Amino acid sequence: GAFSKNRYGSNMLTAVFIKTEKGNFVSPYRKGDNGTFIPNVFIPIEDTSEAEDLEFVNSTFYFSHKRFFEEILGLQKPNEFEFFLKRIQKRYSGNGIIPNEIHIQDIRSILQYLASPDHKEQILNVIKSISFIRCQENTSIAFVNPFKTYVYFKTTDKGISIEGYFKNVSDRYFVDQDFYLENG
Repeated sequence: GAFSKNRYGSNMLTAVFIKTEKGNFVSPYRKGDNGTFIPNVFIPIEDTSEAEDLEFVNSTFYFSHKRFFEEILGLQKPNEFEFFLKRIQKRYSGNGIIPNEIHIQDIRSILQYLASPDHKEQILNVIKSISFIRCQENTSIAFVNPFKTYVYFKTTDKGISIEGYFKNVSDRYFVDQDFYLENG
């Protein structure tokens, strides 16, 4: 592009001139520790509701000058995997209510990333720190981290009742199998 990242800091790459969806003005890039350029703003994506910590080019300006933002400045969408990691860390670190359809989509995405050799280690590191498995504890629902808390299925694959075995023991969590079976 006209403003090459290899030109040792073309002023255009670090100049504050891009209007964001939030109404702020930012530079397209910021200089990293080793002289590289790190994206400071991204091209718009469909759902930015959970991306409060990211800046997106104002969509009106972006669609009016798409070539400038993509080809000349080289702006891109945020890395989907990195975005997902931040989103689930935030979502499952608090005690907020997580809609059923969002939770199911998160679990599907976690399983897809676990199956990918390129993402497995990073996703494991994140899920080890969050409570993301929906469980039943007596009559209530809780999200539990299976790396920090014992989590059981209600019955074994041979039909033996684990729930019955722990009947009088408190603080035992059972995967909400009915929820997962009903919701996919």
